Amino acid sequence: MLLPLLLTAFGVLAPGQDPAQQAQQREWELWLLTGQAPSTLSIEAHPNAQLAWHMAQLAPRLEGSVSAEQQAQSVQALLEAWSANEVPVEWQDYLYTRLRGKISQAARTQILAILEMREVPRRQDLVSLLVSWPVAGAPQELLDFVLNEQQPAPLRARLVEAMLLVEGHDMLVQLLPSIHADAEIMYLSRVFAGWRQCVQPEDMERLEAMVTSLSEVPGQYALQLWALNEDDPDARLRILRLALQAPANYRQVALDALATQGTDPALTAELRKEFDTIDPKRHSAAMRLLPRFGGPEALWEEYLLRGKEASPSQRAMWMRDLALSPLPEAKAEAATWLAQGGWRSSVGMTLARILQGSEEVDPILPTLLHDAQVPDRIRYPLALERAPHSEAARDFLREALQGQDRLRRGQAIRALGAAGQEQDLFRLAALAQDPATDDRLRALVITLLAAHPDAGLLVQQWQGNPPQGYESAVALMTTLLLAGTPDQQQWARSFALSSPEGLAPDEQRGLRIELWQKIGNGAKAQDIPFLEEHLAAHFPSLPKRPVPTGEVEESWNHFVRALQEFGEFDAMLAAYRSCLAAVPIDEEVSQLLLETDVSRVPPQMLAAAALRLADMAPALAAHWLQLAEKEARHPDNLLRIASIRAGMLAQKPGEAEAMRALLAQPEALAAAPRLLAQGFPVVGIGWTLWQDRLQERLLLAEIESGERPTADLGRFAEQWCEADFAERVLNTSLERGNSLLQPLLLAEHFVALHPLSGELRNRLASLYEQNDQPEAARQQWQAVLRLRAPTTAAGKGAVAGLKRLNQ
Repeated sequence: MLLPLLLTAFGVLAPGQDPAQQAQQREWELWLLTGQAPSTLSIEAHPNAQLAWHMAQLAPRLEGSVSAEQQAQSVQALLEAWSANEVPVEWQDYLYTRLRGKISQAARTQILAILEMREVPRRQDLVSLLVSWPVAGAPQELLDFVLNEQQPAPLRARLVEAMLLVEGHDMLVQLLPSIHADAEIMYLSRVFAGWRQCVQPEDMERLEAMVTSLSEVPGQYALQLWALNEDDPDARLRILRLALQAPANYRQVALDALATQGTDPALTAELRKEFDTIDPKRHSAAMRLLPRFGGPEALWEEYLLRGKEASPSQRAMWMRDLALSPLPEAKAEAATWLAQGGWRSSVGMTLARILQGSEEVDPILPTLLHDAQVPDRIRYPLALERAPHSEAARDFLREALQGQDRLRRGQAIRALGAAGQEQDLFRLAALAQDPATDDRLRALVITLLAAHPDAGLLVQQWQGNPPQGYESAVALMTTLLLAGTPDQQQWARSFALSSPEGLAPDEQRGLRIELWQKIGNGAKAQDIPFLEEHLAAHFPSLPKRPVPTGEVEESWNHFVRALQEFGEFDAMLAAYRSCLAAVPIDEEVSQLLLETDVSRVPPQMLAAAALRLADMAPALAAHWLQLAEKEARHPDNLLRIASIRAGMLAQKPGEAEAMRALLAQPEALAAAPRLLAQGFPVVGIGWTLWQDRLQERLLLAEIESGERPTADLGRFAEQWCEADFAERVLNTSLERGNSLLQPLLLAEHFVALHPLSGELRNRLASLYEQNDQPEAARQQWQAVLRLRAPTTAAGKGAVAGLKRLNQ
């Protein structure tokens, strides 16, 4: 347990305590977590306890508050202890977590002063505190720190990244002096990455000057950014000439950046001059880029002029680009060259893979496929891809059905089955009926033929005489379930549940598991009654004791371990959950499961089942949890159940009551906070100060249930909280408020806490728009597009918002 170790490190506790000391330990633990000091606890007797007292002043509270002045003094004291390395290692995570959201202008100045020191523990955490508070309108001391090259480059790089993403081009202008020949590469990469998100037309002259005046690294970074954004024809020509002369490891990046803007006759003419040089690498670069600047015709014309009569080795250099060309004549030239001995070249296999999707390769297949000297690694990919289009390819694969290894035979079966020729269907059916055929290959044939529209007779035969092998049985059941008629689907279910003869018990169970998984993958509402019926029937088969007796049974690391030994039950639950997702969440749960006798089911199994269904069937999950709670005896399991109940009732009636029940077990939570991940799986495992996070959720739940006034949402403007949870706070404020003032102030606070969250900035911009503050909204949406791609949800919202403002 971590907290007793912390208290021991503070000199508050000592090994071998008597009962009185143990009682005091519990009081200390609860005080450190809740910020509520018991009246019996004396902190003056322990000098190190002053640090704990200051941290407690920063804890969120449901009742009462600490003045802003006192919190500022506590922040200052804690940062001083940090700089003096007086905080025990075991407590540093707690200290960092409590400081988040409390970094004022004075605290930021103090952190920058601490970072000036040479020996400071956890520098990156101090930088994180700076980044997790407003960098917009960054003060001069923050800019001075970034520009100070005596500071470590990783710290400066992280700060500059956040500053550029938030403030954009205005910040970039202030950072320009830091771009010079001797700047650290890590720092430069972050500056240019940020510049790329906010480049302006007036930057083109700046970038050109950097290219011509700076050394390799910053100059090449500038060249790439210039090439990506320049649209002046004369300037683009200068960029091309500079890029062609650049070092090899930078050349291609700059040329690719220049090519993003499409065809350009002047650049095409310049590139053609490269074929007059003797440097093969420059030849290769020109060959690859010529179609992008001059279109595919330019490359073909250049080949006819220079490459067609060249030596074999020089001609080979053209073939890959000709094969990639959209021009049929270029592809046909590459295919002919391949068949005439080009397969011996080092590019032969690459060329075959490029051409396998092109019809221009079909005329040369008879020559290539029947030449035993051509390696199989070239012939097989061509034959497999061209089977639907070429009789030569199909002939080659028919021969491969005999005498090849299982991998090659399987590839041939897939290709011939996909081609769908009648003679091949019968050939494959005969292969499946041959007792000597490997079961996996038979399963593959069944999968292909059972889904084929012309294979109805074969399917009827298999239904009347099901295959004996496990793989074949799974293939038949799965294929009919997914692609068969309603009658065939019903037969597939009955077949899987009938414990087919010829299969071992484990295989019969495996076949049923496959059935549940396929039903879950289909996620159809009409399958819910079927699943409920079989779940109810399955409960009596669960043993009373699924694991060895003893403490292990009562206190497991995770409830889901209860399902690992019972894969079929787990698969049924997962399928049921998936199908419930296909119907409205408020639909009534079937009474069948609510009335099913589960008295013999171990509490771990019921709790694990409830955890599976908590979000999709809360009524059923709550019922099972209640039954499990009556039987569970170990405190860990009781805590797990309370955590699951609180987590599954989020934003539902009863959440506040469930949260209070969970928080009523502070000693148990202090002993095993990891158990919170049972009910809050996404975030709970990362909670350093779980009490803070649970208090926030209880406060919001009480506001949403009407137990507290909506005005109490203002408390969230005084503390830190997760970005996802902040979204819920904003939604509540908008739903229950009578004006935009409160949600607007909250959104500004949350964006300050999470300046790199595009989602929260999107919300803030929308609120600004609704509040008739178009320029403020524009700034936020522009920041969103620096933080998120336009294809993301936040990016799409920003694009739509800017479009509205510009109308």
